Amino acid sequence: MIRLGVDQHQVGASSCSPLKIERIEVFATAIPFKDAHPAARAWYGQVSKQVIVKVFAGGLHGIGESFAYGAPKAIVEVIETIAAPVLLNQDANQIGKLYEAMARATRIAGRSGIAAFATAALEIALWDLVGKARGLPVYELLGGALRTLLPSYVSLPRYDTPAAIAEESIRLVGEGFKSIKLHQTEIAPVIECRHAMGEDIDLILDTNAAWDEAGAIAMAKGLEPARLRWLEEPVWPPEDYPTLAKVRSAISTPISVGENEYSLTGFAQCLRDGAADILQPSVAKLGLGAMVKVAAIANLHGAEIVPHSFYFGPGLAATAHFIATLPGESLIEFPHGNLGILREPLMCKSGNLHVPTGPGLGVELDEGAIAQHLITKRILKI
Repeated sequence: MIRLGVDQHQVGASSCSPLKIERIEVFATAIPFKDAHPAARAWYGQVSKQVIVKVFAGGLHGIGESFAYGAPKAIVEVIETIAAPVLLNQDANQIGKLYEAMARATRIAGRSGIAAFATAALEIALWDLVGKARGLPVYELLGGALRTLLPSYVSLPRYDTPAAIAEESIRLVGEGFKSIKLHQTEIAPVIECRHAMGEDIDLILDTNAAWDEAGAIAMAKGLEPARLRWLEEPVWPPEDYPTLAKVRSAISTPISVGENEYSLTGFAQCLRDGAADILQPSVAKLGLGAMVKVAAIANLHGAEIVPHSFYFGPGLAATAHFIATLPGESLIEFPHGNLGILREPLMCKSGNLHVPTGPGLGVELDEGAIAQHLITKRILKI
């Protein structure tokens, strides 16, 4: 049973002092990865973009992160012109109400994609802000943590050579990771990785919607010797749930989807269609309140929930707080790479991540790195 200890329309007791939102700052940055593997530079170049927001009220500020790999300036534009103005002069405690208002306002930009990314960033910042105002970690606002040490799987980039995959996988197993995710779309390097790591490590494959129905079935069967923990997004388009259901019924490997789903009705339809074993909602595309509702949908249908979180800043921290509240054990996706977006980066030790326990998200931005690699900045005030 999914737990949510607060009414999302008003976080905390009715006596909680109003937090009038006075200012919102939006940053698009391109902080580069440090020490990126030469065989993965193309991948790291693609994802080395960030959109960060700061929401100010009562002498405090909360931080949030948007999915930003494709078009960071477009996301900034939607935040500045549509989503953020909805929040100014409003009470930050009213998270659910404000999220709904932003969702309604951004519908003119579409109900998914960039509009969803913009709304999610601001909603995460509201949770951080309210947590700081009340002196509580976000996981307490969500109902309380059942654990603060999360088992993780390390999520690798897509490499150009099989040798690089095997080399990095062996090194990470040596650091204590017991689960590794690849992003390759060919059979041979995945099988080679399995042989290199041995039999005791969970191996996961995310193909980013690479194949049609026939291709997905053929590839999944060819990948059987790799004994995958799950096969992620094997079909294009990723929301083609009837086709995914056909693939799932034809193969033995569990299927996961969800990082490209933006609606509660879509997640429910996915499971009603029998399209997936695992749901993978993404906090920087949905926001925390919607993540809780997706978890309830997964629970209702007996599906696992393992969130997508290839993020290095507030998005990763928010995911950790969310997973901490889930009954049962869920892996957290830990992105491979060195990206200095936080003052103290979240780290995995022996394959486990400690959930930040400070007020709000418990993390702070590296303001110097953001300023050094700034693409654009916008400020909105009352």
